[in-house]
Amino acid sequence: MITGITHAVRYIPDYSQALEFYRDLLGMQVITDTSMAPDKMRWLGVGGTGQTGVELVLQVPSDWMSGEALARAEAQFGKQSMICLSTNDIDGVLSKLNASGATIRQPGISEMPWGRDLSFSDPFGNEIYLVEPAAMPAN
Repeated sequence: MITGITHAVRYIPDYSQALEFYRDLLGMQVITDTSMAPDKMRWLGVGGTGQTGVELVLQVPSDWMSGEALARAEAQFGKQSMICLSTNDIDGVLSKLNASGATIRQPGISEMPWGRDLSFSDPFGNEIYLVEPAAMPAN
């Protein structure tokens, strides 16, 4: 029986550029950054500040694969499934994204029944959906 999700993998072409975006720009915390083998396999996982139990693994496929598997993974750059993130400061994130020149996929922040949302791309063209949840009504 499945008891949870621990990791999701996002294929990236460059660790430094990914860290600049996910850690430095978005403010995600590095959960794991370790070498898996003496030659090159790096495990780099990020997550929400204070969040435990799940990591977004940023993986350079050429560190882990070769041949046909590598070609399939690298073909996914910019085409991977959208990830959904949450924030308590969507205006601040949008300001940082605009200042960085990031690609915003919708005209700005949308007001939705579940909160305020924004869609943008990482430096590799993969879509990210960001939501600042609506405040829950007091009882």
